Amino acid sequence: MDMKREIEDLKAEIEKLPRGGVTKKHINGTYYFYHQWKDKSGKRHYDIVTEIDFSELKDQIERRRELEKRLKLLVREFQKYDIGYYDINQELELGTNAMYGEDLKAMASVVRDYNRRDCYDIADRYIHGRIEDKVCLLFGLRRTGKTTIIRQLIYNMNDEEFSRAVYIKARQADTIADINKDLKALRRHGFKYVFIDEVTLIKDFIDSASLFSDVYAASGMKIVLSGTDSLGFYFTANEELYDRAIMVHTTFIPFREHARLLGINNVDEYIRYGGTLKAGELDFESEDANADNASFRDDETTRRYIDTAICRNIQHSLTLY
Repeated sequence: MDMKREIEDLKAEIEKLPRGGVTKKHINGTYYFYHQWKDKSGKRHYDIVTEIDFSELKDQIERRRELEKRLKLLVREFQKYDIGYYDINQELELGTNAMYGEDLKAMASVVRDYNRRDCYDIADRYIHGRIEDKVCLLFGLRRTGKTTIIRQLIYNMNDEEFSRAVYIKARQADTIADINKDLKALRRHGFKYVFIDEVTLIKDFIDSASLFSDVYAASGMKIVLSGTDSLGFYFTANEELYDRAIMVHTTFIPFREHARLLGINNVDEYIRYGGTLKAGELDFESEDANADNASFRDDETTRRYIDTAICRNIQHSLTLY
């Protein structure tokens, strides 16, 4: 659990830093430097130190005091929420469409043999790097690899990380209040990695997105927000999540990357399928590729893709903005 581990780490770091305080006295034209401190038994100590040691001790003592303040706040928060460890076999009462544990493992394992998009590394650095108080926005047109990237991030987690990961598929009926309630419950149970897909379907997302960065990312959670509504993410990134978002835009797929991912070196197929990750109809055994409503199969399905994946998303964002 992230908060408990941070408390233990703070205690260990504080223990290494000097106690007490330092003073400087001017006596008969000469400066003298003193370090005053109490040991664990309460006995007072006064040491004369050099000017160089004085400066170093002063910085270390100030650092100790900052860490002690942080520790005090964390302990208070820990006690407030009575946070405990999450049992992967435990059933959580969540209002949203959430997936974790064995169900999440089954969903993520589908991509075990998939190649990675070039932009995968940006999201991976967010998950495993020392990036604080920010969320990751993963957005782009349908069939450009967003959900696959999420699955790959989850699949490549170690056991400890995976036990604290949850995937939420947002619905139009969900509200920010619903998401907030579930995130509070997940935080209490020690979850750290939260992936919310199709988040722009939530009606009040654009106006309330700062909740994710200011409350949950600030408390140590890693939150990836994904969706096809690029304009909605643009509004959010420039207002509610200003300078608190890592942007991963998946729409543009260069031909070289497209060929590497799908093993199709035919530029005509790349153009025909709009540069999306559609395997094409070279695989004649694929039910998806040969379905009557498969995108880009003909003029009608191409227009349908443009209407649903682009135009309606723009209209949706403008309506909610």
